[in-house]
Amino acid sequence: MPRTPPTEHLPETVRRIGRVHHVALIVRSIDASLGLWRDALALDLETVMDIPSDGVRIAFLGVGTTIGGLWQDRVGPRRVATKFMTPEQYPGPPVNWS
Repeated sequence: MPRTPPTEHLPETVRRIGRVHHVALIVRSIDASLGLWRDALALDLETVMDIPSDGVRIAFLGVGTTIGGLWQDRVGPRRVATKFMTPEQYPGPPVNWS
Protein backbone atom coordinates (compact mmCIF):
# COMPACT_ATOMS: atom_id res chain seq x y z
CA MET A 1 0.00 0.00 0.00
CA PRO A 2 1.54 3.38 -0.97
CA ARG A 3 2.17 5.85 1.81
CA THR A 4 0.39 9.20 1.82
CA PRO A 5 2.81 12.14 1.99
CA PRO A 6 2.43 13.74 5.43
CA THR A 7 1.80 17.17 3.93
CA GLU A 8 -1.47 16.04 2.36
CA HIS A 9 -3.06 16.02 5.81
CA LEU A 10 -2.02 19.59 6.62
CA PRO A 11 -4.14 22.67 5.98
CA GLU A 12 -3.17 24.68 2.91
CA THR A 13 -2.00 27.62 5.03
CA VAL A 14 0.51 25.36 6.82
CA ARG A 15 1.75 23.77 3.57
CA ARG A 16 2.63 27.24 2.24
CA ILE A 17 5.07 28.02 5.05
CA GLY A 18 8.47 28.59 3.48
CA ARG A 19 10.72 28.33 6.51
CA VAL A 20 10.72 28.92 10.24
CA HIS A 21 12.58 32.05 11.35
CA HIS A 22 12.70 31.35 15.07
CA VAL A 23 11.41 28.97 17.70
CA ALA A 24 11.11 29.71 21.43
CA LEU A 25 11.16 26.99 24.05
CA ILE A 26 10.31 27.77 27.66
CA VAL A 27 12.68 26.02 30.07
CA ARG A 28 13.07 25.93 33.83
CA SER A 29 16.81 26.55 33.64
CA ILE A 30 18.89 27.70 30.69
CA ASP A 31 22.06 26.42 32.35
CA ALA A 32 20.61 22.92 32.76
CA SER A 33 19.05 22.94 29.26
CA LEU A 34 22.30 23.83 27.50
CA GLY A 35 23.54 20.33 28.33
CA LEU A 36 21.12 19.02 25.72
CA TRP A 37 20.80 21.80 23.17
CA ARG A 38 24.41 22.99 22.99
CA ASP A 39 26.46 20.04 24.22
CA ALA A 40 24.56 16.93 23.06
CA LEU A 41 22.93 18.34 19.90
CA ALA A 42 25.92 20.58 19.03
CA LEU A 43 23.86 23.72 18.36
CA ASP A 44 25.87 26.95 18.36
CA LEU A 45 25.23 29.13 21.40
CA GLU A 46 25.11 32.67 20.05
CA THR A 47 24.42 34.58 23.27
CA VAL A 48 22.64 34.50 26.62
CA MET A 49 20.99 37.70 27.81
CA ASP A 50 18.81 38.92 30.62
CA ILE A 51 15.84 41.13 29.73
CA PRO A 52 14.84 42.62 33.11
CA SER A 53 11.86 44.52 31.69
CA ASP A 54 10.25 41.20 30.68
CA GLY A 55 11.59 39.21 33.63
CA VAL A 56 13.26 36.63 31.38
CA ARG A 57 16.67 35.25 30.49
CA ILE A 58 17.08 34.07 26.89
CA ALA A 59 19.71 31.89 25.23
CA PHE A 60 19.91 32.13 21.44
CA LEU A 61 21.08 29.04 19.57
CA GLY A 62 21.80 28.77 15.86
CA VAL A 63 19.96 25.96 14.08
CA GLY A 64 20.89 26.36 10.41
CA THR A 65 18.97 29.41 9.19
CA THR A 66 16.59 29.23 12.17
CA ILE A 67 17.18 30.81 15.57
CA GLY A 68 16.26 28.74 18.61
CA GLY A 69 15.56 30.56 21.84
CA LEU A 70 15.51 29.03 25.29
CA TRP A 71 13.41 31.26 27.55
CA GLN A 72 13.80 31.07 31.32
CA ASP A 73 11.26 32.87 33.49
CA ARG A 74 12.86 34.95 36.25
CA VAL A 75 9.56 35.62 38.05
CA GLY A 76 7.33 32.56 38.24
CA PRO A 77 6.46 29.32 36.45
CA ARG A 78 4.63 29.69 33.12
CA ARG A 79 4.58 33.50 33.29
CA VAL A 80 6.62 33.75 30.07
CA ALA A 81 3.96 31.89 28.08
CA THR A 82 1.14 33.91 29.55
CA LYS A 83 2.94 37.22 28.88
CA PHE A 84 3.28 36.58 25.15
CA MET A 85 0.14 34.49 24.46
CA THR A 86 -3.57 34.80 24.97
CA PRO A 87 -5.42 32.01 26.81
CA GLU A 88 -6.69 30.73 23.46
CA GLN A 89 -3.14 30.36 22.09
CA TYR A 90 -1.66 28.62 25.15
CA PRO A 91 -1.80 24.83 24.75
CA GLY A 92 -0.47 23.97 28.21
CA PRO A 93 -2.09 23.12 31.52
CA PRO A 94 -4.48 25.56 33.23
CA VAL A 95 -2.86 28.86 34.21
CA ASN A 96 -4.06 31.80 36.27
CA TRP A 97 -4.02 34.50 33.55
CA SER A 98 -4.33 37.47 35.91
